[in-house]
Amino acid sequence: MARDAMVEAAGPRTSNVVSRPVSLVTNFAQRADLPVGTLLIKMAPAVVEALANIGLHEPVSLKSLPDRWWVAQADASTDNPNFEAGGCTVEVITDTEMLTHRYSTAYCEVTRGPYDSRDEIDGCCFATEEFDHRLLGKNASVILIPYWCALRLADQGKSEPIPASALSGKWWVCGMGGGVVQTESLAIQSTMGHRITDGPYESKNDADYAFDVLWESPE
Repeated sequence: MARDAMVEAAGPRTSNVVSRPVSLVTNFAQRADLPVGTLLIKMAPAVVEALANIGLHEPVSLKSLPDRWWVAQADASTDNPNFEAGGCTVEVITDTEMLTHRYSTAYCEVTRGPYDSRDEIDGCCFATEEFDHRLLGKNASVILIPYWCALRLADQGKSEPIPASALSGKWWVCGMGGGVVQTESLAIQSTMGHRITDGPYESKNDADYAFDVLWESPE
C-alpha cells in the first residue's frame, strides 16, 4: 500500500529520452529564431550544401528529416563513459533518431549527409556511371548499372543510389561472359569484370531467358 501511495504521489513517469527540439546550425551561437532550450548540432559546409539542394536552410529541425542517415563527429563520452566529456571526438554513423536522442546531448557536428540509407555510407548500392559518386560515403561500394536499368527502377519509385537491400532477391544479367547473378552475390563479390547489362528480374527463370536471348541476338 505504501509503494502504491508513493507511485501515485510521484505522478506519471516521464521518459529519459531527450524531448527538447534539435536543430542543425552552422555555429553554436545563441539564436533568437529558435525556441528556448533547443539543442544545436553543428553542420559542415558539405551538409549545408546538401540540405540547400533539397530546399532546407538553417536552422534545420531534425524533425523535418526523419529516417535519414548521417556521418558525424561526436563527443567520445556519448558512447563510452570511460572518456571524459569534451576530451575528444569520434566519427559515428547514425540515423536521425539516434542523432536526436543521443548525440545532441553533447558536442556533435554532422560532416556528411543526409543519406536515404546506411548503404550509401558504408554499404553497397546500385548507381549509373553518370551518377555523382561524390555524394556517397567514402566507404560505399557501388555496383554500376546501365541507364535503362536505372530508368526501369525509377518507374518503380526507386531513385539512385539504390541500396542493395532494396533489391534483395532480384536477378541480373552480366553480359554474355558474366551470366546470371543475384543481388546478394553482387553485394559480396564483383561481377568478375563483367558489367551488368540488364535487370533486375524477379526470378532466375526470367533472367535466364534474357541471357539466352542475349546469346541468340548479341547485337
